[in-house]
Amino acid sequence: MLIATTPKAVIRETKKAKLPYTTLGINFPFQPSMHDKIFIQNTIDYITKAVEIKLKGKYNCVFRKSILERLDRTFGKLNYNTHKKSVVILISPNEESVTYLDFFTKTSIYFNKNISLLDLVANTNKQPEFFLLQSGNTKSIFFEFYNGKLHKEFETKESGFISNSTGYQRLVEKPSKVERCQQILNVLKLMNPKNKKPIFITGNNIQANTLCDMSAFREIMFKKGNTLFSNDAEDKLNLLASEISDEWRYWHSEFLAGKIELAKRSNHLISKIAAVSETLECNEDGLLLIDKYYKKKLVKSLRINHFSKSPGLWMQHLERFLKRGNHIEIVKTGLLKNYGGIVLIENEVMNTSDQPLLHGHINLSKDHSILF
Repeated sequence: MLIATTPKAVIRETKKAKLPYTTLGINFPFQPSMHDKIFIQNTIDYITKAVEIKLKGKYNCVFRKSILERLDRTFGKLNYNTHKKSVVILISPNEESVTYLDFFTKTSIYFNKNISLLDLVANTNKQPEFFLLQSGNTKSIFFEFYNGKLHKEFETKESGFISNSTGYQRLVEKPSKVERCQQILNVLKLMNPKNKKPIFITGNNIQANTLCDMSAFREIMFKKGNTLFSNDAEDKLNLLASEISDEWRYWHSEFLAGKIELAKRSNHLISKIAAVSETLECNEDGLLLIDKYYKKKLVKSLRINHFSKSPGLWMQHLERFLKRGNHIEIVKTGLLKNYGGIVLIENEVMNTSDQPLLHGHINLSKDHSILF
């Protein structure tokens, strides 16, 4: 009878007060080196308002005020001198933590008592970035695609000079097809020394095949179309780049599969959770890939202490890994099925014996030309 006479508003407030304390997790792009303070402040205002709206429907006034005050203090401590690209904020019952990331994330806000850093960094914003090589019989042009556009980086042309100990002397004969392909591969290696981006090749089919056959990094090279040098070549190249960008989810997955094979071949691949965990504890750097389905199992195992005697320590290793500028990517289910659902591709240090020797002259002036 007493319950029947109790106002519904009081019952709702009572339920709100009994809700367990939750953790607030926020991640958003934060790049002070590229955006001014007004732009960043507008982003922060938007996030604050969004958090306030989310709180209103579930939590009482005291809790809302406490969270918003702690969030405001955390925003006030952000480092505007960082050159990182994103930031992750976790406000838990006992502390506030800020982690700066060297890759872009989508703006997201989570309320969950079990939210973790791993959940937040999984929400990456994968923008299409790749190299496009247009290769012909007498010249080749290198483009880089980023910010939605192709940017011409270098152009190679056959030259009447080769390098020697005293300077340059005239060529007696033109370089052979194999020599020319090796020169192009040398340039690609200089532009993409740690295989950060995939390389697409268009143009002469025979030369494209030769390049792939000769390349030590063929696993991340993809033949695409047959865009020859012509009056409308520029339009065709832009169309080809747009096509690759539209299919980026597929190509990015193919690129990661290629990186895994390259790392395996060069003994830079660590797989399965025990070996990866041991490597993280030793402060090794690289690219951490986690299967989408396995990520859920991993987080659950950490929560129930099934995987590790100290899940908090494992997350600390992960946090330090990110703070050193490393990347974590959650990949499609099945890509890592042969590796226990998780791999670490260690940073490859280029040996002096591996460094390309260009038989020609690199001119890094405004015209970005390379003459062979």
